[in-house]
Amino acid sequence: MERFLTNWPRKSGEFKVIQMEVGGSPFMIFGPDTGLHTAIIRDFLQRFPDREKHTVKDEFDNEYPALEGGWYRVWGAGKALSNKEKRELIFYGRSKAYDIGISAKHLERIRAMKPAWKMNFKH
Repeated sequence: MERFLTNWPRKSGEFKVIQMEVGGSPFMIFGPDTGLHTAIIRDFLQRFPDREKHTVKDEFDNEYPALEGGWYRVWGAGKALSNKEKRELIFYGRSKAYDIGISAKHLERIRAMKPAWKMNFKH
């Protein structure tokens, strides 16, 4: 079985979510619904202080992490609605900053590793 790392929601609610891969391992990172996808990725990448962080700038000259950095890749970004009692997650939406949505392919990898949870994807 494939190994993956996550900060799975400990309560029911709405979250921002990032789907990543680092060193061949899938990651699913949940952050506050009020947060920015760019900040969630930046915070996650800081866990790897010895690795080079690739950045991009938007039209307003704001700098944020690139979608790919050689050693990492962002597969998708959006939102998740968690119902902890029912062990259910509904994924939907897009990241405005990156103009990407939830990756169905990455979600299938996670779904295979968390069979006790029901995961749905709303297009």
